[in-house]
Amino acid sequence: MRSVPFKQETKRVELLTRLNQIEGMNFAADVITRRPSIVMGALSEGTRLKDFLAVMDWVVNGLKQKN
Repeated sequence: MRSVPFKQETKRVELLTRLNQIEGMNFAADVITRRPSIVMGALSEGTRLKDFLAVMDWVVNGLKQKN
C-alpha cells in the first residue's frame, strides 16, 4: 500500500515533476508506478544535492500533514 498522500496519482506526478526539475534528473512518466533508483553520484555536482534534499523535505512535509 502506498503512503498517503502519495497514494494519489496527482501527488506522485507532482513528485516526478519536482525531481525532473533538478539538473541531470530525467525520469520517464511511468516511474510513478514503480520504485526508481537514483545514482547518488549524480547529485554531487552543483546544487543537485541541495535541490534533491528540498524535494525530499517536500515529501516528508506531505507525509506529516496526513498523519
